[in-house]
Amino acid sequence: MEEKDLPSIKSHDLIRLQQYASITLSSEESDMLAVINEVYIDARYPGDLGLLPQGKPTPSEVQVFIKLCEAILQKVRQQILGN
Repeated sequence: MEEKDLPSIKSHDLIRLQQYASITLSSEESDMLAVINEVYIDARYPGDLGLLPQGKPTPSEVQVFIKLCEAILQKVRQQILGN
């Protein structure tokens, strides 16, 4: 948002931040971001402390989340730098 001279917003909602910053994601990335957002929001604002609807994420699910976050970070960097 800073790179695009957008005023900052106070939010921990990853989807809201992604949309506000006009970051383009694939359908698969958007779906996974929604899952990560659910875990993050629940962990940030305790209810079930970062649980998915089916419970605590498995180590393999966490690895998928990490890879997705790395891919989204790379995409954001490319969009910011115009590459």
